[in-house]
Amino acid sequence: MIRCAIQRGSLSWVLLSSVGGLAAGIGFLLALAWLAVLLGRFRRWRSLTPEKRAEEKALKKHLFYKVSLRGRAAYLVLCFDQALRFTGQDFAAWETVRRELRGVTAEDFETWSFRAIDLLPDEVLSAGSRADLIAQREHTAFPGYAFSEAEFAAFRALYTQAGDALAPLSFLMERILDVAICGCEAGTHPQHTPASLPLIDQANAYMQSRGIPLPDEPAVLFLLHRQRSPGIGKPFQMTF
Repeated sequence: MIRCAIQRGSLSWVLLSSVGGLAAGIGFLLALAWLAVLLGRFRRWRSLTPEKRAEEKALKKHLFYKVSLRGRAAYLVLCFDQALRFTGQDFAAWETVRRELRGVTAEDFETWSFRAIDLLPDEVLSAGSRADLIAQREHTAFPGYAFSEAEFAAFRALYTQAGDALAPLSFLMERILDVAICGCEAGTHPQHTPASLPLIDQANAYMQSRGIPLPDEPAVLFLLHRQRSPGIGKPFQMTF
């Protein structure tokens, strides 16, 4: 084709022919790549048991399937606030805890995760002082402690004063962290982190079993569902 164009003396025809051939080649390669992806998905789908296929279909219909991990964790922070209201807790007294949990929407994810671990009631109440807790952790994967001695003492007093109300609050704090870091142990988050979705369902079921209302602020829930990402997701600002 190019030789024919040269013989006809048309340089523009030569260029168009070359570009057209290149585009056709790229298109062909892209088509092959897409077919390979489809074939891989088909083979994986065929390898699944009927039960597993049904489970995956159900997960893809989950309300939070396309929501980022930040968005999912933020929803559970709203659940935590609902539990605070339901158990009659003083929001002002819990403000530091709430602020730390809300940080999941905007802070560096790894930094937030370590601070959230140090915030958990089971961690704080396992020692009489910050120094004791650090000593307990000396040979563990989480040495040290992110908060000051005064903050540790304040958390410990707060959790102790909560009494029986601490159970649902502690459960939801753990679920917030579990949802946020789900998949991290593998070194990467699978697409849409499906393993974290049942954790949200567990939190909802737990709240309903105790008569705690689920979050229902339309504007806030709408914002959360706009946090579409197959992974951690971009930081976002949210007024709780």
